[in-house]
Amino acid sequence: TKRRTLLLHSQYRERYFVLMGHELKYYVGKGDYYADQEPKGVIDIRGAKIFEKPAATLSFTIDSSDKRLDLKAPNEESRAEWIKRLNEVATQNHPGHETHKSKDHRTRPTSQSDIEQNRQSKKHVLYENQRYIFMKGWGHGLLPTDPWEFSDETGKVKQSFASSEEEVNAMNHRWKGPWIVSVRPKETDDEGWEYSTFYKIPKWQSNSSHAMFRRRRWERLSVPVQYVE
Repeated sequence: TKRRTLLLHSQYRERYFVLMGHELKYYVGKGDYYADQEPKGVIDIRGAKIFEKPAATLSFTIDSSDKRLDLKAPNEESRAEWIKRLNEVATQNHPGHETHKSKDHRTRPTSQSDIEQNRQSKKHVLYENQRYIFMKGWGHGLLPTDPWEFSDETGKVKQSFASSEEEVNAMNHRWKGPWIVSVRPKETDDEGWEYSTFYKIPKWQSNSSHAMFRRRRWERLSVPVQYVE
């Protein structure tokens, strides 16, 4: 799954978009998402058509069965990553689906530079952890013995989006695309959460029944700075 601020037509109002499973949700701002506010809109991406516009415009269109959105990304890298992710979801169980491109769009062939970039890219991973709190629901109000709010896979090493940013800078890398939530069929629910009754000896499952803990995996790619245009 993937998150990013995009501009929504008309006259391109800024909205915060989150792709979770097959649903694209958008919020007035990032704060609404983290405050668990209801999204302003939800689109089922399955079977949708993604129309690419000339790269210089940074824009693209999502045409689903019930809604059409004209969107503009902050840069070409972000636009390309969104189009790629949306197509991956849209084409699931829809083998006849294809991306529609404007006539002046040119697809860059795979080059030796692209191959080397993929080889040197690094996937950054952190886990978001939550506990079920009676009468309140899921939240980050964790007990002292619980894992960090954001951590490595073990829950013992504290991590954050900010520390990942520092790691990328120290490596002389730059981000390639936004942070996304890893949604894995049969392993997680539609929002990427996996559940367990205990954290110290966890047995993770996609079913939240009787669970006291849950976590989800965030992923983001970085590449050496020389490959960033």
